[in-house]
Amino acid sequence: MDTIGLNRILLEILYALRNLNDAVVQRWGAVEPDEWLFEQEVMEILKIKSRKTIYNWRTKDLLPHKILGRTPYYLKSGVLKMLDKQTRLQADKQNRF
Repeated sequence: MDTIGLNRILLEILYALRNLNDAVVQRWGAVEPDEWLFEQEVMEILKIKSRKTIYNWRTKDLLPHKILGRTPYYLKSGVLKMLDKQTRLQADKQNRF
């Protein structure tokens, strides 16, 4: 097969993928890639002062995380879910009294 034929096939594949992507976005909406956060960023978002709290939540798998080398990284979506959970718990406590 010659170079022009390969380029034509690759171009057709590219158009097909673009059409597929457009169909997926139209059907389910655009998906934003998740972001990884450092421990300090998590502590600031959740208003936590103790690294031990983050460690405890990490060991109980309450926060989605990965450890690369010796550094833990946390999924922003998981941190925001935890923040939402904390906010709802605080609202429930206030509504009880």
